[in-house]
Amino acid sequence: MFLHNVLYWLKPDLSAEQRKLFFQGIEDLKRLKSVRAAWFGTPATGGEAIAERDYTHAIVLDLGDAAGHDAFQADPEHDVIRKRIGGSWDKILIYDVEG
Repeated sequence: MFLHNVLYWLKPDLSAEQRKLFFQGIEDLKRLKSVRAAWFGTPATGGEAIAERDYTHAIVLDLGDAAGHDAFQADPEHDVIRKRIGGSWDKILIYDVEG
């Protein structure tokens, strides 16, 4: 198992068109060859009181294993998407989990 978790803090002043481009980029990421499963959403309102909730959106990608992660990072389409939506956020954090 290799889960690629990305937390985004979207810029609050994004236009409707910029937000649309970001969400389309997320959909495009979810369709890359090395992605086995994907989940995208906003911080949960329930759960642990100590949970981090100041991000605006998050994506979790199941990339299978370290080789799948390497393939995801090397995919030329990944770079195209990253360049297209890269200015959408003020902050981004990535947590990779392997097990």
